[in-house]
Amino acid sequence: DELQSMVRTILSQAEAGDVVLLDSGSRYPLFLYYYDAFPDVARPPMLQIPPGEGNLTAEQLPEVMQPIAGQYRRIWLAEVDVNLNDPDRLAEGWLSEHYANPLRWQYGANTLHLFAAPQDAPTLANVSYTPQYVANLGVGNDGRLAGWELPVATYRAGETIHLGLLWERLPEEPVEV
Repeated sequence: DELQSMVRTILSQAEAGDVVLLDSGSRYPLFLYYYDAFPDVARPPMLQIPPGEGNLTAEQLPEVMQPIAGQYRRIWLAEVDVNLNDPDRLAEGWLSEHYANPLRWQYGANTLHLFAAPQDAPTLANVSYTPQYVANLGVGNDGRLAGWELPVATYRAGETIHLGLLWERLPEEPVEV
């Protein structure tokens, strides 16, 4: 369920002015299968890194990355089997140099980053997205849990479960959910 969870993270928090950079080489159909599974949800445009075939090179970085950084407010970098076409993780390195404090989520061997200004941190802003399980619950004194997601319902002992809690507001005090 790693790619399903990754896509749901993006879609639940996508905003106008976002873009998804997919750093995956020939693995892009796997990501697109889940990304395109939400036709009624507003989705940011998705661009492959590098465009076309082959590996991303250091020489390509400025011509590929600068126009993207200049055009979009927030950049979601989805690294799916990144070792296939960007083994040195050049795209992630370039973005890390140009954006402070990126957010990062790990999905098995794959990674999702959000590169944005601090005031553009993710929120449940995509009104066209509905959590898989709607909760709309107050938690603690001031927290609000919008819903939760568990893309795969059957697991075996020893497997990792990717449970996504979608908060409208995080509680300020520790809570048990």
